[in-house]
Amino acid sequence: MVLDQSNLASEYVEDILAWIKVKETKVSKLQLLSPQLDSRRQLVDWSCEVAVKLKLTTQTVHLAVKLLDHFMDGHDIEDPQLYLVCLGSLLLAAKIEEKDGNVPRCSQLNIFVKNFFPLSDFFSLELVMLNYFHWNICLPTPCYFTSLLIPHSILPTDHHNSGPILSF
Repeated sequence: MVLDQSNLASEYVEDILAWIKVKETKVSKLQLLSPQLDSRRQLVDWSCEVAVKLKLTTQTVHLAVKLLDHFMDGHDIEDPQLYLVCLGSLLLAAKIEEKDGNVPRCSQLNIFVKNFFPLSDFFSLELVMLNYFHWNICLPTPCYFTSLLIPHSILPTDHHNSGPILSF
């Protein structure tokens, strides 16, 4: 018996999409009432710069931003700790999305804030964030949807600039 791999992949995609939809309905809605909302753009830009330097994936960045948004929405965080929260979000997201060898160490992350925080602050924040999310930090992001669906949206017959699309 020969299995049709494309059909099998489609079945998995349908199951995963159904799971994501259920998971997304259970995620609390952002209230956008954070006192730090004015700093969000700067924090996200800085987090992206850190992620690029650490060679973290796009999925990691998207999850980190989602964690940052939800955590900031529920807390009033002082300015220097905002950067610690950004780094903590990147750390938690990397532990979910990255291969073990690419998960940054706290000491690596602390370099981006000129070793301002003791390493114990990273461990404490990690526990605070995990407890805040009830240890449920595997949250669906638009990037996850896109990476899941894009292989099914481009066909071998699709063309771009009069030539076939070879990769996506």
